[in-house]
Amino acid sequence: MGRISKKVKIRREIMKKRHPELLQKRIEVMKKRKEAGNKKEESDKASEASHHQRQSSPPTPASSQPSTSSQPSTSTSSDAHPKHDWCSESWCFWKKAVNEDTLKKAGKQNVSPIRKPSHSIMKLQLTVNKDQYKELHSVYKRLSDDNLLSRCLKGKTQNPNESLHSRIWILCPKVVSVSKATVDFAVAQACLIYDKGYEKGCLCDALKIPKSSSMMDILKKWDCTRSHFKEDTLGKEM
Repeated sequence: MGRISKKVKIRREIMKKRHPELLQKRIEVMKKRKEAGNKKEESDKASEASHHQRQSSPPTPASSQPSTSSQPSTSTSSDAHPKHDWCSESWCFWKKAVNEDTLKKAGKQNVSPIRKPSHSIMKLQLTVNKDQYKELHSVYKRLSDDNLLSRCLKGKTQNPNESLHSRIWILCPKVVSVSKATVDFAVAQACLIYDKGYEKGCLCDALKIPKSSSMMDILKKWDCTRSHFKEDTLGKEM
């Protein structure tokens, strides 16, 4: 440590001679950082002390609790109205406590007395009032509407559109400069394969090209890998 402090002193002396203003700014920045670190440490200690005080203090009776009319009305989960029905037991702190408490009461497991954790001490608590809850609920309700979901049954979403584009650019790569006729042919061929499949969309008959058995086997194999072809096959069999 003595050598390091000596080096620091030498550097400060050099900077004091060459760049006194820069040295003064650095000293001020270091002081501010130190003050900010001290404040953060004090706030962490205060929050930790309040957290321990809440855990050690007995629960307040219902008569001494403030009325709900004076508190802001929220639609998120709280100690009085927990909403953890859709939470997974693997990560939900509330369900873990409930399950452990149930096991203890049933006598199936030796568990120490459990006190359910409070929502107020959770660091990642999201508070939503009733108006905000209504707006969010309306969005989720529209997204889960039967009419909207029925339009997605046959894959009529953005993904097939992107898949069609990728099929076009496989036949006609963007990196290669081609004529408009080539692009039009690639679009028509991609749409034909997308709608009819590889076997029915084959142009060998139109071009009077003989089809071999190995070629037809490959086209059928490619058709079997297409998801909407499988759906059509299952629909016909049903």
